[in-house]
Amino acid sequence: MKILIDSKEAASTKDKFKMMLNADIVNLPEGDIVIENDDGKRWVIERKTWGDAYSSWSSKRIQEQISRMVENCDKYILLVEGSWSEVYADMDSIKGLQTFFNRMCVEVCPVIYTDSLDETIRYVRSLSLRVKDGSVNQLVRPVTVVTSTRNKHHAMLEQIPRVGRATAKKIHTGYADLKDFVNNWDEAETRGVAKGATWNAVDSFIRTKWGVTESRVIVDRSKSQ
Repeated sequence: MKILIDSKEAASTKDKFKMMLNADIVNLPEGDIVIENDDGKRWVIERKTWGDAYSSWSSKRIQEQISRMVENCDKYILLVEGSWSEVYADMDSIKGLQTFFNRMCVEVCPVIYTDSLDETIRYVRSLSLRVKDGSVNQLVRPVTVVTSTRNKHHAMLEQIPRVGRATAKKIHTGYADLKDFVNNWDEAETRGVAKGATWNAVDSFIRTKWGVTESRVIVDRSKSQ
């Protein structure tokens, strides 16, 4: 794994990349930073400050740079560093530049924003590690698929006293339908569904008469002012 930085970059930038990332300083035909994997594949990063981006956008130089990068490189990124407040232009022009970045991101290549050179170096380090271990294209963690055998009938049966998830599944498996369950609960033990206290509780529930539902006062508004 190698990190390369273009020899045309400012001396302070090259020194920092060399010190922080052990980068090699070379003459790059495209881009300002390159992450080169052991298999020779390259991630090319075109780095622009907002001020430089505005200048090259106004002169249409950035379009030419990006076109060459897309044509000649397998993987490419436009990295915009700093703050738009560095741009000495009216707000409409800045919005036009941002619109250009948005279009680039959707139609041409990824656009990454960093606040400073230090953050750019942190991003390059992080990207290089992901390129090295092969996780660079994994945007999310692998998903573990969990299946469930529960259904609406299980939930209904669990409302019966002493019937939990396991017993509800046994009832659902042991009986053809709700009618079979109610009419033939006496066979629960022979069907391997329930016995003992659980059988008694369910039997009592099935045999209990509905009775009369008494009305209850939920909210008394008669005394409200």
